[in-house]
Amino acid sequence: MIRLDFTFFITIVNFIVLYFAMRRLFFLPLMQLIRERREEIENHHQNGETFDEESRTVVREYSEKLRQGKREVALFLDQEKQKIWMHRKERLTVAQEKSLQQIEAFREKLDAQAREAGETLSLKSDHLADQIVEKILGRKVKSGKAKS
Repeated sequence: MIRLDFTFFITIVNFIVLYFAMRRLFFLPLMQLIRERREEIENHHQNGETFDEESRTVVREYSEKLRQGKREVALFLDQEKQKIWMHRKERLTVAQEKSLQQIEAFREKLDAQAREAGETLSLKSDHLADQIVEKILGRKVKSGKAKS
């Protein structure tokens, strides 16, 4: 059984004094430290969420700019291809016209040479015919055509 004597009261007073001393010197600072750490963790957590949201926004903006850039590059490439094809078509048209002009010039030159060759051949054949007739007849024959 518990005896209620003087040591019991001293123990109770000692317990109360130690409780308040421990509370003042140990428990309150410890609770304050725990509270500060909890607040700091919550702040870091909120900052992390804010940073996470900001990073998602930046990634979305970057992705959109990248898609826009790709569209612009594709459009630019299409325009450049069109320019190249138009330039190629123009050069091809010019080359075709030039080759047709050259072909026509060669045809005219060939026709002129053919006429000249025909005239020369005709004159030479007339002269040769006159020589053959003179040899066969043994005398000079007057031809109706002019000799060259």
